[in-house]
Amino acid sequence: MCILHLHIYMDPTLSRTGTQARESSPGNIEQQPVDNSFAATYGLKAHAPPVPSRKQEDGEDLLSLANPYAGRDNPFAARTDRDKTRKKNVLFIMTDDLRPSLSVYDKPVISPGIERLAKGGVVFERNYNQDPICNPSRDSMLSGRRPDTTQTWLFESIVPHKYSNIFRYFKEEGGYKVLGTGKLWHWTSTYLDDFHNDYFPPNSDDWNSGTDENYSMMNASVQPDKNWPEERYWDFRIASEGISLMQGAADAIDTQPFFLGVGFHQPHRPWHMPQKYWDLYDKVPVPVTPHSTWPVDAPVVATGDINPAEIGMLPDSSKRYLANPDGGVPEDAIRENVRGYHASISFLDHQIQRLLDEMERLKLVEDTIIVFCVDHGMNIGDHGMWDKRTLFETNARVPLIIRDPDFPESFGTNASALAENVDIFPTLIEMAGLPDPAGRLFPPLEGKSLVPILADPAMGSVKDFAMTQIARCCSSGCGSEKVEKVNYLKWEVCKGGNWEWNELNERVYMGYSMRTDEWRYTVWVPFDAPSRAPQWGQPLGGEELYDHRDPRCNEKGNFDMCETRNVAKDASLKKIKAELFMKLRSIVDENNLKHWKDEWEKEEGLRKTKNEK
Repeated sequence: MCILHLHIYMDPTLSRTGTQARESSPGNIEQQPVDNSFAATYGLKAHAPPVPSRKQEDGEDLLSLANPYAGRDNPFAARTDRDKTRKKNVLFIMTDDLRPSLSVYDKPVISPGIERLAKGGVVFERNYNQDPICNPSRDSMLSGRRPDTTQTWLFESIVPHKYSNIFRYFKEEGGYKVLGTGKLWHWTSTYLDDFHNDYFPPNSDDWNSGTDENYSMMNASVQPDKNWPEERYWDFRIASEGISLMQGAADAIDTQPFFLGVGFHQPHRPWHMPQKYWDLYDKVPVPVTPHSTWPVDAPVVATGDINPAEIGMLPDSSKRYLANPDGGVPEDAIRENVRGYHASISFLDHQIQRLLDEMERLKLVEDTIIVFCVDHGMNIGDHGMWDKRTLFETNARVPLIIRDPDFPESFGTNASALAENVDIFPTLIEMAGLPDPAGRLFPPLEGKSLVPILADPAMGSVKDFAMTQIARCCSSGCGSEKVEKVNYLKWEVCKGGNWEWNELNERVYMGYSMRTDEWRYTVWVPFDAPSRAPQWGQPLGGEELYDHRDPRCNEKGNFDMCETRNVAKDASLKKIKAELFMKLRSIVDENNLKHWKDEWEKEEGLRKTKNEK
């Protein structure tokens, strides 16, 4: 069956009307078969195309694209004595699936715009998300509560709208003009009332249609395209809308500060970018994923997105690679995917440049807080995994850059302190001088303000842990088998919504992973979604312990180095593991919704009585 999708293409920089036809992809590349035992095992075919290197054809100056700020001053790094009686604006930039693969994290990725921002802010080297899936991660970050409190672990259609969030708090408590565009919430339409503007796009269906327009036209993972103008790409349009909103907000800056949220999609897979960003990496070394096989002694329940069916390649190739945790994907395939990932990041970076350049032109830099954050990380063959939904550093650790013009002494610094996405909400409140949320928000925020680190990036930390979690299910075929004997293909991301996923599966575990200065400890606990609680009294599905005591593990560029061997069964570490387990459990229980149940029911009762009157 062939399904034809026709999309109306709307460009906010123009009139948001009109249509454009899809161009065809480049011609085919000669195909070379490769041996793949995993493919043979499952009766599938696997092939490997060569990695092409196309020369620039449109005369683009790649040097200027890679280094657009050569010889220019950086106003974001300028230390000025601003009038602190003026309220600070906020530019909140979020993107999707970006691990710390940036030049500011010592990775060979061309990202001059983010470099420019980093020179005027603090780079948090060890920041972690709370659930490596878009929906629960964003609900947690933007509401300031952990997934067990928001009750959003997967793609449940019920989101914590009853809780306040970053945008609503700045609107209601701060009197800000709150504006937004792009992918901020995963389900945007639930939150339209929190923004003053006509949101673009207005709901998730439109977002997905835009995604289809960009990503379904070619069946491949890596999609450089020399036929599309940059203005046609979805993230370009989001940046254009952000610029338009910034311009309008600047006109009223004397009477009302603004909070502008701009959410991008790249480098979410497939990696789609104009050809010139792919060409940037013709002469830049593209690394092969260094640890492409499953960690020694790691439990199979820990597997995430392995994409056992296929790993797509360039649009002009029909080749697909088959993946599994034991490896099996050829080096050139991994390298090409890494190159596609890096090129899509460079395309994203250019959109961020456009926002920063407009802020400079409008002379808003001196009075604007800037936050650059990410929902979760990404695997590019790491541990044999592709995409997300694992609790390793590659999925849990994400970039965070914060610029506050009131802390010029922190400009251009790095902070090694542990931080979490759930800390962003309280940090923004304190930076903006908004009312203390204590007693104003229920349940209370579960993160901590990072302002002390902005004031002194060299300080130790405001917390001694970071927590990430994810639900893992076996829908059929588990039977009475021990967890470690269940084939990894049986473990999957739980499906369903409104907690029905707990009833659709034979086994359900919640993986809780705690990162400390020296360790990553992960425990897989049977989980009862109807009661919203882990079942600590039942047998565990597995434990993981990764040793991060080697100083190199904590260097900002080595987020993918120290989780190749699970040492949870090492007898010499029994005491350490027991201590970590008790600490993790206390954190989970403290932030579980049951902790607030009685107060929440009382609150709901009072609200109901008030509404009846």
